[in-house]
Amino acid sequence: LSNGDLIEVAERNDFEVRVSTDRNLRYQQNLTERTIAIAVVLQSAWPVLKTRADEVSDVISNLGPGEYLEI
Repeated sequence: LSNGDLIEVAERNDFEVRVSTDRNLRYQQNLTERTIAIAVVLQSAWPVLKTRADEVSDVISNLGPGEYLEI
């Protein structure tokens, strides 16, 4: 699915958060009035990311409906 379709399907299926590494997502999609929170993880290298996995998880779990955050 493309990003727009994926977000719509996720919202219809009651997903609360979409996690992505796509830094351009907010420019490519109209995110206003979305019910799903979107978290863009700026570091995609696993050796680096795994050392901060708990921190990233905590941040994601505290996102509210429709919020956008780059981590």
